Parts: sequence; C-alpha cells; structure tokens
Amino acid sequence: MNLTYDKTRVNNFTDAVFAIAMTLLVLDLAVPSYQAIQANTFTFNISKLIPNFIGYSVSFLVIAVYWVSHMNISKHIKHYNTSVLWINIMLLFMVVLMPFTTAFYCKTFYMNEPFMVYSANIIALSLFKYVMVYRIQKDDLLNNQKEKITLQWIK
Repeated sequence: MNLTYDKTRVNNFTDAVFAIAMTLLVLDLAVPSYQAIQANTFTFNISKLIPNFIGYSVSFLVIAVYWVSHMNISKHIKHYNTSVLWINIMLLFMVVLMPFTTAFYCKTFYMNEPFMVYSANIIALSLFKYVMVYRIQKDDLLNNQKEKITLQWIK
C-alpha cells in the first residue's frame, strides 16, 4: 500500500516547526540583571553576551537557509509519501535540536566538544535534506521530469 500525504498540510506543519525553532533561539539571550548592570559597565555586560548573539545569529541564518531550501524542494513535488514524510520528520527533529545545541555551544564557547555537537547537528540536518531530495527523485514524486535538474542543484 502506497500512502500519499497532502502537501499543503505537511508544508504548513513544517513551516510551523521551523518558525518555533527560530523563535526558541532567542530565549537563550538573557537580559543582564539589574544588579549586574549596576555593578559592571555597559561594555562588560554586553561583551558577556557576544557569544550568545553570535550563536543566535548564526543559528537563525542556518535555520532560515534550510527553511528556504525546504520551500524550494516542496514546490517541485506532487505530494509526500510515507518515506519522504518520515525523512521530513527527522529533518525537523534536527531543526528543533538547533536551539539546544546552540545554547550548549554558546554557554561553553571556548570548549571543543559542544562545538562538535553543534556541528554534528548541522551535518545531520544537511544529511536528512540530501536524503529527502534523493528519495523524492527515487520515488518519482516530482511534478514533472524537467524539475530533476533543479533538485540536483538543491541537493
């Protein structure tokens, strides 16, 4: 039995997950307490936040790039089948991990291991996107065959 899933519904859910992950990133940007502001200079307080701002900015852009890529992929397919749907869910799992791995890396900015975890998250995200495009092509889910070249570029 070959099940198909409504493209609009899957894309709406996917967009919501991307939006939530991008929003969750900002929660790690803590405002300095009143006592910290009174005890230290403005420059000192801001300098302590620089790793968080860098992590937020980079991760926001990474998620945005994958969201745009996902939009470009989804406009070329007829519908989702079970395998592509589950690959999409795993891709979303990696997107939702981004706020955690970003915070983990930013809180331990000068350590290698948290950066490796953050990098592994981005690599896994890339891998699932690649597998998704591969599976779309393999399962012949494209609107028309001319779009194979476009998906090759996206992959």
